[in-house]
Amino acid sequence: MEILTNEKIIETWKKVFPNSLMTCKRACLTKSCVFFDGYLSKGKDEFPYGIAQNDALGYCFEVDAGKYKEHYAFALIKPNNQYVAYSRDKIRKKSIKNVTVEKLEKRFLEVKDFVVKNKDNFINLGFDINDKI
Repeated sequence: MEILTNEKIIETWKKVFPNSLMTCKRACLTKSCVFFDGYLSKGKDEFPYGIAQNDALGYCFEVDAGKYKEHYAFALIKPNNQYVAYSRDKIRKKSIKNVTVEKLEKRFLEVKDFVVKNKDNFINLGFDINDKI
């Protein structure tokens, strides 16, 4: 079994989403908890208006003492109402006990499947989504 490190988690994300970005930050109240944010954009220059929270994919999870817990997982899609700028389509959140690289890769592939199925519904991204999947 492979040791799970921050670098390994980011490498696994890059394996599934090669032209996208994942960031990590350590929680301030505990030494073992690390938060990760996954994006479709590959950096600030691709974020709409340079703001990470405007990315079409909102995906945040934490890894703490071998446990994986998602905080949010959604896609910004074209609105089904003329009075709003966008709508959200949620990805079912998951938790994983005894997380491994293989389990993470499986989960990231599930997120990728969601993106592929909904690629025509994403809001105007400013980049070609086919380069990301």
